Amino acid sequence: MKNVLLLACLALVACKKDAPADVKAAEPVKEVAKAPEAARPAAAAWVNLEKLGAKIEMPAGSKADDTSADAPNYSVAPQDYAYTVMVSTVTEAYASSWEAAVEEVKKNTNGFKAFSKNEKTADGWILEFEGESLMDKAPLYGVLLRKKIGDRSIECARNEPSKDSRDAVAKACASLAKL
Repeated sequence: MKNVLLLACLALVACKKDAPADVKAAEPVKEVAKAPEAARPAAAAWVNLEKLGAKIEMPAGSKADDTSADAPNYSVAPQDYAYTVMVSTVTEAYASSWEAAVEEVKKNTNGFKAFSKNEKTADGWILEFEGESLMDKAPLYGVLLRKKIGDRSIECARNEPSKDSRDAVAKACASLAKL
């Protein structure tokens, strides 16, 4: 068997050696790298939060899970779970004022660093902030939005590991509207 392989290799070399000068040996075909398609944001769609009488704009295909306990609450996430939005009915367990919410964020955010947004609104507030993960000390980016939908105060919040995810949560929270 070794002899057959050796003869085959020698024959290939001889053929290549005897080939006319104007005939070039075939070069391996190089794969042409395709340029990655530009990342396009998923089309937006409204997700109804029936028990809250509200809706939230999220990527198409997002699902809302009813997480109600003592009051109507939802966990909403896109299909790829790139981030999650927590939408809750405000009860007496929540901060009752913007000042109290600011202090709660400072106190309850591990490794609190700073607010990147700290604004009162006509019917609530929007807080965006940075802290660090309790487990691995990685950066943590949070958002907490309070607004009134109909006669109900709703809080929309989440801590995420990246600014992009936090910004997606903030955008979704800002979209909250009456059904």
